[in-house]
Amino acid sequence: MTAFKDEIAAIRSHTASYASDPDFHAEWFGLTQRSVNLRAQQMRAFGTLVGSVTKTLAGWRILDVGCGSGFWLRAFLEFDALPKDLVGIDVSDARIKFARQEPFDHAAPCRRHHDPI
Repeated sequence: MTAFKDEIAAIRSHTASYASDPDFHAEWFGLTQRSVNLRAQQMRAFGTLVGSVTKTLAGWRILDVGCGSGFWLRAFLEFDALPKDLVGIDVSDARIKFARQEPFDHAAPCRRHHDPI
């Protein structure tokens, strides 16, 4: 258990600067060519995988482990997922704080990894 707690502490320490790091923001928010390409690949993969199973996320209960800023939770809303059916968890305090500051923070609750779901 101690190793697990040490790993969580290391992750939190590493991600603590994300909230104020302009280079991180440029990558994370799709402001670099690399991140634009990554987002496009992610969306194609999402469409291929989910589209092969369903045409809507209405009625699906979704847990986003490692939700970060809640980007995908918000994207799921565009595919008819209901806010009450979405939950995100993350170990990064900085990312959760950011997710909760976003305009749609009421749409999909984001929690720290140890908060009750």
